[in-house]
Amino acid sequence: MRFDPKPIQDEIRRQISEGLRPGMHVAVDFRGEIALDERAGVADADTGAPVTEWTLFSIYSAVKPVVALAIHQLVDRGKLQYHDKVVKFIPEFGKHGKEKVTLLHVLTHRGGFPDTIRGGPDSVLANMENYGRVLEIIYETPLAWEPGEARGYHGLSGWYILGELVHRITGKNLDQYVREELALPCGASRFYFTVPDEEIPNVCPLVDLSRNRDQSVWNNPKMLKALVPGGGGRTSASELVKFFRLMLDGGAAKSGERILSEEIIRRAVFPHVAGTRDRILGNDVPWGLGFQLKDATKNPGFFGSLATPGTYGHMGHFGVATAFADPGRNLAVAVLTNGLINASEGVLALSRIADAVFRQADAAAN
Repeated sequence: MRFDPKPIQDEIRRQISEGLRPGMHVAVDFRGEIALDERAGVADADTGAPVTEWTLFSIYSAVKPVVALAIHQLVDRGKLQYHDKVVKFIPEFGKHGKEKVTLLHVLTHRGGFPDTIRGGPDSVLANMENYGRVLEIIYETPLAWEPGEARGYHGLSGWYILGELVHRITGKNLDQYVREELALPCGASRFYFTVPDEEIPNVCPLVDLSRNRDQSVWNNPKMLKALVPGGGGRTSASELVKFFRLMLDGGAAKSGERILSEEIIRRAVFPHVAGTRDRILGNDVPWGLGFQLKDATKNPGFFGSLATPGTYGHMGHFGVATAFADPGRNLAVAVLTNGLINASEGVLALSRIADAVFRQADAAAN
């Protein structure tokens, strides 16, 4: 039996008709073949311009696995070790007790310097247009807890440090490094942190359908040129799934080029932190090294309720986007949208699409 895309297409259109999202792009790679590449709805709610093959979505925290892959690649190449202290490469970081923070702490959100510590005009969020200023803020941030003592989501701060590690070690900024060493080798030619001028008209703005969140920061045109490692990626769903296909194929690109080792991928998605409450999110999300993992329940979550054990990936911005790989099904999925709704509704809406994908994959496998 072949993979039937129709039930997923029906669910996408249902969510758009219900007003949950203005536009969507969903891509499914099943067993190494694109089983679904569906675009629907409008890219710009003001003009009514439709989502097309050229539309790029902001993917927010769904970009974190790509940043993590850059770090894992440097470990793979002997440029880094997981237990290296950050100050070995970024001496300026070693203030207020942060000299103890290791790469492992940062990848598992246990560094003790979440960006929620400092607010107002000196916060990370308020300065994202200025990469250098954000780093200065992070260097001066005191610890909220001893590194390794607890975990709490470092939504932006830890990822600026990971991006700067790439820069210090390779001499390339994160955007250049990812493009040259990961994106292009795995075929994702339209993946960006900083958007080229010719692509800017293709990026669709986020629409706040919840009417309770200010999206002016993320929709600021200057942000399209800002390097925000933990939340600034722009791409399409069909491009994003290629990074997860790379992992499902053990780090080998379709061309046969070896980009990552199988061993490093196993380390990246091993459950390094689980069973403890996240001090920022307030929940228990199992973590690999830069990857959210499926929890032990069947409750709707970041990857739906039907994901097999070992599923890994990341959700973006309160349920706006998700991307993940389910190794048990040899399946990679990316769901990108441009509508922000209530967080619990957003997670549930993404879960409904993921579960529809899982049912079709299971039917096709029988």
